[in-house]
Amino acid sequence: MYTLLVKTHVTLALLSFISFIIRAWWGFSHSALVENKFALVIHQILTVFMLISAGTLCIMLDQFPFVNGWLTEKLSLFIVYAFSTMLLFQLTLKRRIRVLLMIVTCGIWLTIFTIGKAHTPLLFG
Repeated sequence: MYTLLVKTHVTLALLSFISFIIRAWWGFSHSALVENKFALVIHQILTVFMLISAGTLCIMLDQFPFVNGWLTEKLSLFIVYAFSTMLLFQLTLKRRIRVLLMIVTCGIWLTIFTIGKAHTPLLFG
């Protein structure tokens, strides 16, 4: 059961990130699809199920944010990631700032993924 849940969590995280990349690409190309409600809802559903699987894994592992450093980092970075994705989709941003924010957001996601894989805090360890 644990292995299936981990694979599900990782798959949902990857799908959520791919969804983010696609939506960001639409934003860079000034496509009307960036305003597509269906694409946003799919992204939100993927993210919610990813968070549910993360919570379930925490319970199964008996490890929790604010108790275990690596989970605290992951949660903190996820909040920053969510905030940066919301900023990225502000239509008033200049292209240069949007590109920089995209790079930072991808870096945050990769850091979250690395911390999750290693179960070790990277930033405050």
